[in-house]
Amino acid sequence: MSDTDVERLVDTCRVARDEMRLDEWSASRRAAREGVPLPVTEVA
Repeated sequence: MSDTDVERLVDTCRVARDEMRLDEWSASRRAAREGVPLPVTEVA
């Protein structure tokens, strides 16, 4: 694996993590708006 491959993999993981956080945030916002309690999940 070259350095470029590693950097690309890290970028992909970072983007996926940010998108996951955004999905979770919007889901909790939607639940709050509808008055539905959501279980709190920790994302490592």
